[in-house]
Amino acid sequence: SAAIKCYMRAGKSEDALGMIERARKAGVVPNEVMYGALLSGFAQAGQLDSAEEVWNFEISRTSNF
Repeated sequence: SAAIKCYMRAGKSEDALGMIERARKAGVVPNEVMYGALLSGFAQAGQLDSAEEVWNFEISRTSNF
């Protein structure tokens, strides 16, 4: 999640999203901390549509319904 935060602070959201994808490919299941870093970064950058997409994905991923 530290690398994701760094990418988001540098305005490199595509690279941050790429970290999530690389984690998946390496067999690492992205967790709430990783998605939280994305949410925070998108919100701070004013990219609310992207933040909402991440939020909706995380809710659907963790929902038991």
